[in-house]
Amino acid sequence: MEELNIRNFKLINGDNIIALVSSDNPDNYLVERPIAVYSTMIGGYQFSPWFPFSDQKRYTIDKHNIMTSSSVVDSMKKEYIKYALSAQKAFEPPESQDALLNKITDEICNRFEDEVDEVYPVDNVHNHTEIVH
Repeated sequence: MEELNIRNFKLINGDNIIALVSSDNPDNYLVERPIAVYSTMIGGYQFSPWFPFSDQKRYTIDKHNIMTSSSVVDSMKKEYIKYALSAQKAFEPPESQDALLNKITDEICNRFEDEVDEVYPVDNVHNHTEIVH
């Protein structure tokens, strides 16, 4: 665990993130799989994706945007790794408006067909042949 450079960053905008540092450059850090850390009401902490709608895994953090940073204890490294590995797959993109409209239309048509079948069951309709006199 000690060989992994996992750091906690407090940014000037208030974000508190933990990330694996790939590169420590003079002007910035290149980090992988950053996660936001939030305090809970009962005194614990909660992880959340830092960029929840992106499938990007690497980010650059300019050092002038960092208030402070520190390495994290091994127990937090384990929790970070567990969370980062479980959150590997990105969110599926939202459905388009056309797809949603088609889905809703299909559901309404299916409900209507079910209601019509209940009112006019197919089994009770007699097959009458036309009688011509």
